[in-house]
Amino acid sequence: MRIQLLAFVLLIASCSALFAGDQARPAVAQAASAPAVGLAARLRAPERPWTIDVRGGQAKLIDLVASFEAASGEHVSFSDAVRTRLAASSIGLTSNATVPAEQVYTWFEALMAREGYRMSIATHDEPRMLALHMPAMRGADAPGVAYPVLATELPLLDRHPALMVHAVVDVWPLDARALMNSVRALFPESFVTVVAGGASSLTVVGSGADVGAMLRVAEGARLAEVARLEREPKQPAPAAQPTAGGQR
Repeated sequence: MRIQLLAFVLLIASCSALFAGDQARPAVAQAASAPAVGLAARLRAPERPWTIDVRGGQAKLIDLVASFEAASGEHVSFSDAVRTRLAASSIGLTSNATVPAEQVYTWFEALMAREGYRMSIATHDEPRMLALHMPAMRGADAPGVAYPVLATELPLLDRHPALMVHAVVDVWPLDARALMNSVRALFPESFVTVVAGGASSLTVVGSGADVGAMLRVAEGARLAEVARLEREPKQPAPAAQPTAGGQR
């Protein structure tokens, strides 16, 4: 705990920006390009629970994908190389499981992410299609497939450990480049890509759960800096300097 506290303090100190005279503004996450539908609407829960049959421990990931398709109404696309890997890998469960409808996507993604797979949204309308990608896709490899998320959708990211997402976040009053380096240092093994998109803007690409964890750290540092600036006394505006001849 003491190490985590020290890391958090160092994160704030390393990326503080001295805007004491300005009024703090809230962070904003905005999609790089507007999604066709919101994340919750696109990955909506099916009507019934999902029963995962492990077939006495003999079921493979390829069987899990087929079962998920039947439960969710999604079509799942993948390459021949991915198919070969799916057919050779077991599900990783020792007994059957009945998954509540609202957790179907989370369970599927968690089981796939455990094997290093990543998922992207291939179509937005019916028929719905997802795509599976070889392990392990980094954020830098995913700008074309990562789903843009909005500020209102950030709390949903923990439910999607395999889905590749893309968020643009306003981190004012922190310096984006300093914050980028600090966040990277705190998540050295992460597959998330963080890019400073200006003085106070971060672009974050990666799996939903990883992006969510990273943005929580960034937002905590931002709020701490806002609180620090609000506690500081306001500096008076400098007096106007007289011009030549004593004229103002």
